[in-house]
Amino acid sequence: MRKKIKEHELFTKLLFILFIGLFLQAIVISLFIYHRSRHAYIQLFNQSNDVVLKKIQSEFESLNDAIENTLAAFDSNPAVESYFSNGPVQHMEQLQQLRTIQKMNDSLSKIHPMIDYDILIFGENGRTFVGNDMLTAVSFFQSAIAQRVNERAADTQMLFAQYGLTLRDKKAPSVFFVKKLKNTLNHIYGYAVLSISSQQLANLFQSVVNPEISKISFMNEEQTIIASNEENTIGSRSMIFKKLTVGETVISN
Repeated sequence: MRKKIKEHELFTKLLFILFIGLFLQAIVISLFIYHRSRHAYIQLFNQSNDVVLKKIQSEFESLNDAIENTLAAFDSNPAVESYFSNGPVQHMEQLQQLRTIQKMNDSLSKIHPMIDYDILIFGENGRTFVGNDMLTAVSFFQSAIAQRVNERAADTQMLFAQYGLTLRDKKAPSVFFVKKLKNTLNHIYGYAVLSISSQQLANLFQSVVNPEISKISFMNEEQTIIASNEENTIGSRSMIFKKLTVGETVISN
């Protein structure tokens, strides 16, 4: 019996060594495949994210241009300047000016196919024009907006608030795009406001980003989150991108 064991001892050792070698080789190959697959997946995921982010950035830039064009249309309309600059005038003249403004408002192209918005214009003379009949808290809103906008020199500004313009968005965080209306003497005679709720603004990325995989947030210069697919973060401040330069896009893990 021992003689037979000795006769097969070398074969057994070789078989054992071969088994160990094959086992280690399988582990090495598995780790290599896992590492390469993981690297390829991460690379593909990052490329996909890059495409999505560029699309979102392009959509937001287009939206911003559309908003600026809408506000500029009111600023360049003589009826707007006349209605919000003049003192007391005849009722029929006021009515004609309002009709002209309303026609222009109705003729303006929609700023984005998936975003609803509200328009408000108010003048230093106390007159107001609204794009719909759902406006709320006008007097408070006018004084608050005018004060915030006049603190900066820019003619067009983006402001965030925890409330909206209408009864529909009364308690909804919103973004206000405000343009100072000026006459030829560079005197401010009123303000044109385009209001979008944070939820509506998030429509720019809701359809292309899975919230279970990626978190997308828009922040203003004060590092306040003005729109996000994480609704509970809207209105909070984040210092993650404190050193982020204007127009730069980064991916945070």
